[in-house]
Order: sequence, then structure tokens, then C-alpha cells
Amino acid sequence: MSINKTKLNRVILALIFFAVTAFGGCTLPGSPPSGDSGNSAPLAPVDMTAPATPSSLSMSPAGPANNNSPKILGTAETSSTLSIYATNNCLGSVVATGSAASFASPGIPVSVSNNTTTSFTATTADAAGNVSACSSSVSFVEDSTAPTLSITTPTGGAAVDNSNQQDFTVSGACTDSLSGVTGRTVTLNATGTTGSSSASATCDGSTYSTTI
Repeated sequence: MSINKTKLNRVILALIFFAVTAFGGCTLPGSPPSGDSGNSAPLAPVDMTAPATPSSLSMSPAGPANNNSPKILGTAETSSTLSIYATNNCLGSVVATGSAASFASPGIPVSVSNNTTTSFTATTADAAGNVSACSSSVSFVEDSTAPTLSITTPTGGAAVDNSNQQDFTVSGACTDSLSGVTGRTVTLNATGTTGSSSASATCDGSTYSTTI
């Protein structure tokens, strides 16, 4: 029996057309799905850019101060979250956190011990989790101990003749529990038979001197 190849080819093509039509068509590798023109919306870009480094760090109060809960202020990227470190290189444990808005004002509170000098640094993270570089450091001096004063001139118990209303010199020693603290103000009050007067002097490291 001879087979008409032309008719056989037509039958095969008809069957293929029927199968494609019945099952919703076919997709070639690398082609867009049926009904898709290939113009699908692109994927949203991924934020991998680190925020700007926190800057303009300062302390409130500035110190030296008798304050165990000062605040650290500065500038950071809007809506980012600050991490504060009690080191000068952003290493170690995070000691405080806060928003960029709080960082700007009124500041992020930190804790310090009595009579200590502490350096603080900060990093900030954006909503995507990108972390900035470490900021420059700012230091706070906590001073809970009053300075000590003594008068060396005039000597204790000595009478000062001020009948002619002339000034006389008062000098002495002043020390502070923290090394390197200078610029303390010494206030002097003198009371005599003819009245009283007062004066102030600057404790320049360990001594002071003024006239009264």
C-alpha cells in the first residue's frame, strides 16, 4: 500500500495546530509568556549606598560639668538611626541609640561615671540597613569633686592695714581632682571694719592671684 506523503504531512500539521490551540499555545525558550509583550516593569533598584558620616558632634553641657547624663548632638542623614559608642573609633558595644531628629535636638543621652573623661563616636544606618563610616570623636569631662583652695598671701591670721583704701594682693593654691582642668574661677570676699569687697581670679593650673 502506497502512502500519500503530502496528505500525511497535512494530517500531522493539523494535529499539531489542534494541540497548540487546545492547550493554550506553547512558549519557546527565552520568549515572554503568552499574552506578555515583553515590556514588564523593571525590578526596583536596590539601595546599597551608605549614608553620610555623622558630623558636627558636640556635648550638652559642654563640660567639664557635674553631670552623669550628658547628651550628644550632631548632624546625620534624615530618618536614619544613630549608634553611639564610648570609644574614639566606633568599636565595642553600642552605648546609646536614637533618631537623626533627636541627634539634632535635644540630643541623645549617654551615661558617664563620676570624675571621668569619655570619648564618643557615632555611626548611622539608613532604612536599607546601610551603615555609615565612623564619625570624629567628641569628649566629655565629668567632674563631681569640688576644687580645693588655700590662701598663701597674706598669711593666715595676718592683719592687713587698708586704712588708706589701697588694694592688696591675695594669692594661693588651687587644685582639681581631674588633671588638665584649668580656667576655674576663684571668688574672694574680704570683710573689714570699714566695709567689705570682693574680687575674682582665674585658677591657672594650680595657683591664682588677684588684688582686692
